[in-house]
Amino acid sequence: MAAVFDLDLETEEGSEGEGEGEPEFSPADACPLADLRTAALEPVGHCEEVELTETSVNPGPERLGPHCFELLRVLGTGGYGKVFQVRKVQGTNVGKIYAMKVLRKDEIVRSAKDVAHTRAERRILGSVRHPFIVELAYAFQTRGKLYLVLECLSGGDLFTHLQREGILLEDTACFYLAEITLALGHLHSQGIVYRDLKPENIMLDSQGHIKLTDFGFCKESIHEGAVTHTFCGTTEYMAPEIVVRRGHNRAVDWWSLGVLMYEMLTGSPPFTAENRKKTMDKIIKGKLRPPLYLTPDARDLVKKPAGHYEEVELTETSVNPGPECIGPHCFELLRVLGKGGYGKVFQVRKVQGTNLGKIYAMKVLRKAKIVRNAKDTAHTRAERNILESVKHPFIVELAYAFQTGGKLYLILECLSGGELFTHLEREGIFLEDTACFYLAEITLALGHLHSHGIIYRDLKPENIMLSSQGHIKLTDFGLCKESIHEGVVTHTFCGTIEYMAPEILVRSGHNRAVDWWSLGALMYDMLTGSAKNRKKTMDKIIKGKLALPPYLTPDARDLVKKFLKRNPSQRIGGGPGDAADVQRHPFFRHINWDDLLARRVDPPFRPCLQSEEDVSQFDTHFTRQTPVDSPDDTALSESANQAFLGFTYVAPSVLDSIKEGFSFQPKRRSPRRLNSSPRTPISPLKFSPFEGFRPSPGPPEPMEPPLPPLLPAPPPPPSSTVPLPIRPPSGKKKSKRGRGHPGH
Repeated sequence: MAAVFDLDLETEEGSEGEGEGEPEFSPADACPLADLRTAALEPVGHCEEVELTETSVNPGPERLGPHCFELLRVLGTGGYGKVFQVRKVQGTNVGKIYAMKVLRKDEIVRSAKDVAHTRAERRILGSVRHPFIVELAYAFQTRGKLYLVLECLSGGDLFTHLQREGILLEDTACFYLAEITLALGHLHSQGIVYRDLKPENIMLDSQGHIKLTDFGFCKESIHEGAVTHTFCGTTEYMAPEIVVRRGHNRAVDWWSLGVLMYEMLTGSPPFTAENRKKTMDKIIKGKLRPPLYLTPDARDLVKKPAGHYEEVELTETSVNPGPECIGPHCFELLRVLGKGGYGKVFQVRKVQGTNLGKIYAMKVLRKAKIVRNAKDTAHTRAERNILESVKHPFIVELAYAFQTGGKLYLILECLSGGELFTHLEREGIFLEDTACFYLAEITLALGHLHSHGIIYRDLKPENIMLSSQGHIKLTDFGLCKESIHEGVVTHTFCGTIEYMAPEILVRSGHNRAVDWWSLGALMYDMLTGSAKNRKKTMDKIIKGKLALPPYLTPDARDLVKKFLKRNPSQRIGGGPGDAADVQRHPFFRHINWDDLLARRVDPPFRPCLQSEEDVSQFDTHFTRQTPVDSPDDTALSESANQAFLGFTYVAPSVLDSIKEGFSFQPKRRSPRRLNSSPRTPISPLKFSPFEGFRPSPGPPEPMEPPLPPLLPAPPPPPSSTVPLPIRPPSGKKKSKRGRGHPGH
């Protein structure tokens, strides 16, 4: 059954017992470690879902498994397993407390839907990072069980607090609803519909902030215009379109939030009856009557149709209606860094609001040019979504996204080391050790994208930037394709000709293997001074013979040949192992992947920069231009503007500072009125409310709960500049390549 779930990289023997009372592990599922390793590497798509956990990042003496955790108490039980409070007793983070969800495979595999829900929950927990969504620390499996190790939320669930308090003051409800709104908006921006919002699934952390949990009912890839038809959820919180089975989208979550708001302010959901059928009848036909004691604003928000909430845009303004309103006026233009068919990239300084004085790169795109082509619109939305959802040390970070009437703005970290293209042009070719370093970092970045079902499809030196410390960062995600997991192919003709894989050229359908072909072409470029097949026809890419210079080492020659296999199934990285197969090649035998991921390996070249504003590594053709953001005088139609609904984004690090402005004083209310109708979750993966949590005495302290960093901070930069090792230039002048698809 390991092939069904693919939750981890490696597992140890042992599993959790089924008895009530004291928590214990049973050896029933135990199997030899060698067997588990074999099983973990065999399933198709296994590495697509590998999470960067302590095990996969550090293939050293620690092997993650149940033995790494001490069971403390049972927090909840359900049809498929239990939730334990545990303490880490081996490896890193020894002594840290977690919540461990243990699921029995034999129960789940009886239903294909349950298997799909379990896999979806694991994927979402691994990919979504947000201050108000529970964080997954580890995922692993034994032969018979699945383990999800989550942050322990010691504040209990919102249901328990509602039951104790009766109803909440509007200020208190407003606080919780605002945080939930941000969490739902983040899920929706990634095409995820939650579909099971209720107090039981909303936990509080030790400082009083909410966290959404339990993602078994989530539906992925539901972007604008898409609908799904699954009948699921908890009856009292179901939207009418789910009840009548006419197809639903993300609007169902805003209905559920309205139900939750009503319950917070009145003590019970608005539509309840003695049984499920009558409850559904009320949801479809019943009339909403908010109590008179609610303020006009509260009554108005509860009564608004679901469509209203669907179009609410979550901006820094709506989150924090204070002095800061994010927009172009918050940034001072310093330099022009680049220019393209749809707009410009500026170096800017933040001059208003948070992070004053910080230097960013601001990408400005003109809507009027983008909306002329449906593919370009889709590419722009995909780039925005990917930049928000993917966090990795070797992928450029998005800080803000916003829009005006005629323009889109992406505020990115400023990578002052310039493009790898510029360094290749200046140096000619790299020594193998230098190329190995860059190729290894790119391999980790591509592997991370692939694990999220994303194909990059435009790998070339122009899209690889260097940070001020010399580490690479992938940029420009406009040609990425999402939701390409194992067995799925796509047919779009796109990319840059010199780096295109043969299967794109012949339009036979392609998958993530195209990125490994492009990495092989890039490796050839680094080691020989010219891209494979540059200025040659597409026929040469499909039929030409690969000629390698004799000075390459055997390992380098072998890896280039394996990257440039025309059959994608024979190409290194093209199998189930993906990046893991590439990492195991002898060319990378001196790479410590753990240290590399943590940026503890010194880059072979560190840009010589005089200040944070230094643009010496960029093309002077652009940097000498006067930076001007042309007037925003474009008036788009309403339908055209709908294409960019939800574009606005504020990074979690910024939201953390915004949250500090919230405070509330919860007050005791009368005991909660319990419904005559029991809750009726239609769910294969539900656990009873967490027990054993003591309420913290008195009002919460002022809250300041930042997200833990995903990776260690990079080491301080060395004091001197390291020259870039080079071989004599090939003598061939490089020129920038444009994208090979219509519209660019």
